[in-house]
Amino acid sequence: MRKKDMKINLFLLAAVLILYIVYYFFIWLTSLNIYQWFIIISLILACMMLRRKYKHKKRMREAEERREYLERQSNLKDLMKMDWLEFEKYICDLFIQLGFEASLTSATGDVEKTS
Repeated sequence: MRKKDMKINLFLLAAVLILYIVYYFFIWLTSLNIYQWFIIISLILACMMLRRKYKHKKRMREAEERREYLERQSNLKDLMKMDWLEFEKYICDLFIQLGFEASLTSATGDVEKTS
């Protein structure tokens, strides 16, 4: 028997097994009474609520970690007190620490325009 034929036979066997399991699962579902359905739906809702709670806690923990990281790196008040050249140097150093290539350019012609 060739490898290709064996792969096809294994695929067909797996497909038949899956269909067999799905068929008997639906037969089992149709045999349930109202109390059993209530228990199943309650368990599903409880799992959904626990998952939502876990995701919320995870988001809150990540937000707290981001806030703590930013506080360790710099204080917003200190950044606002910097003049523009100090701020550019700080940002350049920050990018270098993060692994990026960064360098300062000359300050000539560096004028802010508003229109």
